[in-house]
Amino acid sequence: MLEKNLNSEKKTNARWNIFFMLAIICTINYIDRAVISVCMPQITEELAFSPETVGAILSAFFWGICINANSLWLAL
Repeated sequence: MLEKNLNSEKKTNARWNIFFMLAIICTINYIDRAVISVCMPQITEELAFSPETVGAILSAFFWGICINANSLWLAL
């Protein structure tokens, strides 16, 4: 009886919705990383960041991209 109820439920597209939302988030994060890399010399000069601080900022975006990319594979 339980098997019949599980098979009769309508399948949804929730998995694909989550996948596309994660793909959009990953794309935005990647674009942000590229823009920050281009603007970093001006940001460093204006805010007087040390090279270590610049590395920490850029690596934070890199780790965000890694986490998002892995979550895309998990969504499939």
